[in-house]
Amino acid sequence: MKSKKMKLLIIASAVLSLHAIAADNFSGFYIGGKGGYNQLELSGNHYKDNTTESLTAGAEVGYNYVFKNNFVLGADLFYDYVDRKANSNVDAGNFGTDGWGADVKLGYQIAQWMPYAKLGYGRIKGTDVIRDFSANAFHGGLGVEYKIAPAWGLTGEWLATSPSDNGVKIKSNSVTLGLNYHFGAKAAPAPVAVTPMPTPHAEPVVVVAPEPVKAQVVAPKPPMETRHFSLKSDVLFDSGKATITQQGRDELNKLYEQVANIDARDGRAIVVGYTDRTGPAKLNKDLSYRRAQAVSAYLISRGAPANRIEVQGMGSANPVTGASCNGIGNRARYVTCLAPDRRVEVDIQGTQTTVAQ
Repeated sequence: MKSKKMKLLIIASAVLSLHAIAADNFSGFYIGGKGGYNQLELSGNHYKDNTTESLTAGAEVGYNYVFKNNFVLGADLFYDYVDRKANSNVDAGNFGTDGWGADVKLGYQIAQWMPYAKLGYGRIKGTDVIRDFSANAFHGGLGVEYKIAPAWGLTGEWLATSPSDNGVKIKSNSVTLGLNYHFGAKAAPAPVAVTPMPTPHAEPVVVVAPEPVKAQVVAPKPPMETRHFSLKSDVLFDSGKATITQQGRDELNKLYEQVANIDARDGRAIVVGYTDRTGPAKLNKDLSYRRAQAVSAYLISRGAPANRIEVQGMGSANPVTGASCNGIGNRARYVTCLAPDRRVEVDIQGTQTTVAQ
């Protein structure tokens, strides 16, 4: 029966289902009162199995400080009273207690709730048959406070202590419900309804998307190509002359057809004239230059870029025959042997072009 009553009061103090309010701060001074159930057990000396169940009441005044992380540190002064009541099983007379002292409280604020632990130290004084009992003792307990209004909070608390004096020991457990008043607490301001400003009617804006930019694909530049041609002067010109013969024009037309697909705009063409070593050197150099110039002019007439052609006359320099004709006494045979030296060399450098079909 005793344990059943204790459990019911613990449940009643833990379940405080009142209407919810805005989160309140527990900081500041407060004053409160409480009442509930107490179980008092007396032992030692000639007392044995002397236990009473009676009402208890108390009052306290204290101060709480709430930190930024919502932890709460508090301190209070208290007075507790346990009613005088005789044990129904053993006739030991009436006995109860009065107690007063100070507590330190550590809690944590969760919106309008604050669970906490309490540790205190005070004076316990017996009454009636144990009126000579007086001792200092620690007590401890657990509790929770719930704000039902900005200034008011309901509490549920369990406390236990066990003082002793001259061989007599008192073991006390109490469960109480209480009401605290917090000084300086202010109601949370009512929410202010904000009327939204009317949105002005805006004309639709037509956004014209820009035309997509077409990516330009740049084809890789083809590699440079060089062609070398050696033309016989005996075919291109009459002896000692720099005028191209008909047979020479036919040969140059064949050459041009071979290089027509070479674009010399990024390259160049070099036309170099040579003679054999017969005759004066000055005349040979002049003749070789005029023959190279004649070939260049003909290629330009066919479409070659004039600003990309370089003309040189080398005379009898760089003979192809070398010394192979030396020792030939017959002049006609000697001149015939030197025929490979009489030439016009054409070097064309440019990029190969492809004609789309």
